[in-house]
Amino acid sequence: MPSIKYPVGVDNNKDRYCYLYRLQELLKLEHNEKGTQFRDNKITKVEWEEYKLNDFDIKSALISTEICKYREILKKDTTSNAKLTDIIN
Repeated sequence: MPSIKYPVGVDNNKDRYCYLYRLQELLKLEHNEKGTQFRDNKITKVEWEEYKLNDFDIKSALISTEICKYREILKKDTTSNAKLTDIIN
């Protein structure tokens, strides 16, 4: 099973959470580009389906699982001293 390789310096929960969201956005952009290639007949339907099954779906599931993991960790993190009164009304 593939895993996420975090770059040097991305070594705490908050940084990993941000990094995962960036990966998710990059994956969406890649998916859109592949979809455009399919729409424009630059890749075949078989290539498009193979990309979705063998690349996109795997990466998307891995990223989503990791995001959920870090979301749960950060929900319990009280180091930010955040308060609901910090919201601008």
